[in-house]
Amino acid sequence: MKRLTPCGLVTTAVLLMLGGGRLQADVINFQYKWSVLPSSVIANGTGSASFAVLDGTTNAERGVTTAIDAATVTTSSSATGTADTFNAPFSLKVDLTDTASGKSGNLSFSGSLTGLLDATSSTLTSTFSEPVTQWLDLGTNRYTVTIDPVEASLPAPGAQVSTLLDGLITVTDAPQPTTEPPQGGNAPEPSSLMLGGTALAMLLVRRWRRK
Repeated sequence: MKRLTPCGLVTTAVLLMLGGGRLQADVINFQYKWSVLPSSVIANGTGSASFAVLDGTTNAERGVTTAIDAATVTTSSSATGTADTFNAPFSLKVDLTDTASGKSGNLSFSGSLTGLLDATSSTLTSTFSEPVTQWLDLGTNRYTVTIDPVEASLPAPGAQVSTLLDGLITVTDAPQPTTEPPQGGNAPEPSSLMLGGTALAMLLVRRWRRK
């Protein structure tokens, strides 16, 4: 078995002190549940747009944006003469639960459904208004959610495809409140911690040499 050189001992000790906190997995587990208010079905005349909302448990790598399916939207109508006209507000809400802390909260995004719909065609558009990006702190994590797409065309009744709405979620460290240093002393600066770690490593090297 190879022995660490004095230089190797110094490097290892410093890296352990500076990077030890980052050895933990940076994968964040959480639960999500989407809902549409006032109703998941928006109707007018003979026509309607139906939002099939989704929920589940998933994870995201810290700092990496992850797409979470929010809802699929389909339409129906029996209008053959005058098309059904839509101009309806709605809200798409997501409930989030941070697995590690058990903390929960929600974000709500305002949207509108406008356009014409009949039995064979659709000009319906789902549009979200600002802010389309919002954030929520749960435990030690900050969840930033962006609705995508901000504007989407809805399919005609009976179409083989549906419109998919996503939530783009990025999990980062939540800002922590600052605290006053203890009375009679000052909180150590990161540079001081590094110097102290280096000094400790050098002391270990000197003892290693004596042996």
